[in-house]
Amino acid sequence: MAAASDPLVVPAQQARNRRSGAASYLADGRAVVWNVPADDHAVDAEIATQPVPPALARRTGISDPALFWPAWTRAEVVAKLTGEPMLVLLKRTGLPVGVPEGIEVTTIERDGLVISLGSMTKQPTVGVVMLHMGDRPVELTHALETLKAQEGVDLDVVLVGNGWQPTGLPDWVRTVHLPENVGIPEGRNVGAAEATGELIYFYDDDASLPTPDVLARLAAVILAEPDIAVAQPRGEDPGGKPAPRRWVPRFDVSDGGAAGEATWFWEAVFMIRRSAFEQVGGWPGQFFFAHEGIDLAWRLVDAGWRIIYAPDIVVNHPATDAARHAVYYRTNARNRVWVARRNLPWPLVPIYLGNWTAITVLRVHDKESLKVWFRGFGEGVRTPAGERRPMSWKTVARLTRAGRPPVV
Repeated sequence: MAAASDPLVVPAQQARNRRSGAASYLADGRAVVWNVPADDHAVDAEIATQPVPPALARRTGISDPALFWPAWTRAEVVAKLTGEPMLVLLKRTGLPVGVPEGIEVTTIERDGLVISLGSMTKQPTVGVVMLHMGDRPVELTHALETLKAQEGVDLDVVLVGNGWQPTGLPDWVRTVHLPENVGIPEGRNVGAAEATGELIYFYDDDASLPTPDVLARLAAVILAEPDIAVAQPRGEDPGGKPAPRRWVPRFDVSDGGAAGEATWFWEAVFMIRRSAFEQVGGWPGQFFFAHEGIDLAWRLVDAGWRIIYAPDIVVNHPATDAARHAVYYRTNARNRVWVARRNLPWPLVPIYLGNWTAITVLRVHDKESLKVWFRGFGEGVRTPAGERRPMSWKTVARLTRAGRPPVV
């Protein structure tokens, strides 16, 4: 590990008087200090022989101090460097915690202490893909301002003018001009092909990032384990409106929804591993608008990837009604049929579509909107849905165990 100095064991008061460096404080009045920049280094220490608290022993399944404290201090260092709360990290991975790409951790014993030292070895590379139609200049300016303020990541920002000629943008934003509006999923495919980075962040032009560590923390979630494809943050309306249910990848949306593995995600603001995105073929470009997220999510799960919902990471987005779009009811129904035809084993297709037809009839009370919906449904039946890659029955079982069988 590249370090500017060795850690020192000193009285806690001496450590508090220091103005720089990383430090870890012990219950016996000592502290471990490390004379390195604290923004990309972390230290954690514990007394090697102290008993493991019973609650932690039960939670982690490790009661031997010789095994527990090295694993615990390493986890603390990872939590400090990634910004993920320790309890959330433990709930997601348990002990021992895997060390994410871009972080190096060394554990030593000194003066009766177990000491873990962590360093950021490189910053994650993130390609940011935005679409804009020239209709929200104020919101776009704010979105870019908060994007520029992000720390701990190397960004390549690409804005796709979807039926709009990009103009008046900062010089650090690269642009692509599409003469016609090709829809959200295909526009994002164009942006993803242009942007560089091991990770891709899809970012709505009316969203914003309330803290400078949002993208670094999302990247840390994905890079923590090699089979994680997606990290979705929690959406909050900046004006305090309640978040729509569709923003939370849970049936139980109370308190923002539980953290952990999910089977779908909100498409507006999320990060994805590029290799996973490319492996499953990217977005279904022909969808234009609606249900492209569930199509991508099912293909990711079927390929063995995992989706993580991280509600402790917050992104701002105005709470709006998806039905405000003129094409909503048509593409909602058409794409629902296409999703089924593209991804489900044939025996599940009529069950899935029958359930969603019943749900729609119960939810939508406007007769004209229902007429449009059923015309869209017929269009989905008659027109080509694109390549059919039905998920395996093993994936059906996995989705069912996770709480959302692919019939709703």
